[in-house]
Amino acid sequence: LASAMTRGTSRLATPARAPPAAAPRGATRIILGSGAWFDHYRNNPLKVPHSAINDLQRLAPDAEEYIYFGQERRTKHGSKNFVIPHFKEKIQQKLGSTVLDLHTTPTKDRRWLIPEKFRLWLERQYPSSTGKSRNLCVLKNYRSGLESMGEHNDAQSEHCTAVGSLSVGQTRSMIVREGKGLTASGARRKKWVVELAHGDIFMMCGDSFQKKYTHELPRGDERAKARVGIVWRARPVLEDTTARKANAGEKMKRRATANSKIGMKKTLPVMKKGKVTGRRAR
Repeated sequence: LASAMTRGTSRLATPARAPPAAAPRGATRIILGSGAWFDHYRNNPLKVPHSAINDLQRLAPDAEEYIYFGQERRTKHGSKNFVIPHFKEKIQQKLGSTVLDLHTTPTKDRRWLIPEKFRLWLERQYPSSTGKSRNLCVLKNYRSGLESMGEHNDAQSEHCTAVGSLSVGQTRSMIVREGKGLTASGARRKKWVVELAHGDIFMMCGDSFQKKYTHELPRGDERAKARVGIVWRARPVLEDTTARKANAGEKMKRRATANSKIGMKKTLPVMKKGKVTGRRAR
């Protein structure tokens, strides 16, 4: 397994600090560096049926439109972002440099059984150290081997909560790379290649993972069948602009009402013959 995951790479970096505990049962743990490691679970630990790929594809059938640094773009694969309940059916949010649509999780839809089962597993196996529960699920629908995800990190996620990905369908490669800031100028960046089969779980762990390392799902064989990635993250989801303005207006009204009840008035000093003699309400 180690050779498969480090194919075409130099030796693994020696960690400056080991993870807080040994690898969980059933997982292979690869330590990348101080405060960064990933866990790979094989052999379908959640017993996901192969037929689940059809339901999941119907939940995220199309490429996603989003705005990145002011430019309109589309994903290179089918994609849809879901947030846990307590949000409107569809709201537009700005997450860091990206503006995209968020949808409420369809908890009563039988097609949501696998994503929800995965979320509950994550909360048991990888609870947040600071109580930041996972609130954003992204379904990534790679309809063929030609659809891909470029090199990136999840820097906008809460670093104290591990990002988990469950693979459904076709086996695809995940590449983890050393960040450019970790290597000398012109030096070759280390990389780790992980083959993710149906039912595999890939956990990106440690408060330094998203800061110092990137990951990607490169293009594969055009004959490859579909794969859906179920990714759960903890993200600082903000209120939409309309709701935020409405809430601010309500707070101002409540404050004005409270002030009027206690007869609160602004006062200014009154000047008489060059000295302050009292205060007069304005």
